[in-house]
Amino acid sequence: ARKSRNAGEITFDEIYDSLKTNFNLDNETIDRLKTIEIQAELDYCVCNNYLYSIYEYCIKSDKTIIIITDMYLPESIIKQILHNAGYSNFNKLFVSSSTNCTKHSGSSYDLLLKEFECNPNDILHIGDNMHSDIEVATRKGFKTYYYKQSFEKAFKSKDFYEDDYFDMFVGDELTSENSIHTALMVNKYFSNEEKSEKSNNQFWYNIGYKAFGVLLWDFTKWIIKKSTQDQVEKI
Repeated sequence: ARKSRNAGEITFDEIYDSLKTNFNLDNETIDRLKTIEIQAELDYCVCNNYLYSIYEYCIKSDKTIIIITDMYLPESIIKQILHNAGYSNFNKLFVSSSTNCTKHSGSSYDLLLKEFECNPNDILHIGDNMHSDIEVATRKGFKTYYYKQSFEKAFKSKDFYEDDYFDMFVGDELTSENSIHTALMVNKYFSNEEKSEKSNNQFWYNIGYKAFGVLLWDFTKWIIKKSTQDQVEKI
């Protein structure tokens, strides 16, 4: 889908039009796949507590809040994801699939400056992509703050990755379920810029969150599977 475009951002519909053509899928299948993807995004996109604390500070300080993203999903879905995570009070949302401008190319920053008629040096742009959020924004004159992705911090953590905790948790294959488990774990313990897993002294809470909760989840799945196989009507 991206190769068929000369410039700008691809859209959700363009991606599925390409899938339909390349894999000879019917409209019903395409519609079902679209619904599954959107629902998965709505179900599993969760709030980053550290960044949300910055958002709350901006609200209290009466700052102008502009959210800008390179994303193929429709703007209406992005708004719903933000609302579900508690981000309902902002001045403007720029979604590349709607504007056909991207941070990667710098055109989104140009659009922002044109619409708000402001000095780029008066804007602090926070992002986790070194090229699109930091290098390009800096060239456009913005002040920037690089937020290192939680997974990047987790995989550099001796406790989480180097001591085989990641392998024990994920296992031999990365399924959708343990991928979600891992993401929740990483977001919980590595989203904060100042704190890490080691600095959290809530020992029993951590045991429950990192180990016992996962154990109960797997045990519950086993009960459901076993009761279905044995045609158990009441548990």
